This record gives sequence, C-alpha cells and structure tokens, in this order.
Amino acid sequence: MNKNILAQKGITQAEKEVLQNLVLGLKNEEIARNMNISISTVKKHLESIYDKLSVHNRLQAIYCAFVQDDCE
Repeated sequence: MNKNILAQKGITQAEKEVLQNLVLGLKNEEIARNMNISISTVKKHLESIYDKLSVHNRLQAIYCAFVQDDCE
C-alpha cells in the first residue's frame, strides 16, 4: 500500500481497510461482514475512495493505492 499517496489524498483508516479487502477480491457484502459495517457504508467508503483517488472503479483504486507512484 502506498501510504504516502493515501495520506496525501486523505484516505481514512476505514477506507484503507476497504482497499485491503478489495485486493482480496471481496464483494461489498463480504467487506461489510469483515468490517462489521453495513453494505451501504461500504458503498459510501468506495465512493469516497474513488473521488479522492480520481478513479472510477475497483481495479483503478487498487492500482492507484498499491502499484502506481502517483494518482491522476
């Protein structure tokens, strides 16, 4: 996980946890269960992640958070 980019983009701890679950290939329902939150909260976290990282889907979010040196 590229902690510098995530910190610069204002990714919260909960959003980082969602990203870690995305890498595992989990569905929203599974992420909600793992984090003990509702599915709608998972969706809100994903919307926030996409907005902060300027991406449009899970794969782009994973790439930005874990592979790429900079997003945008």
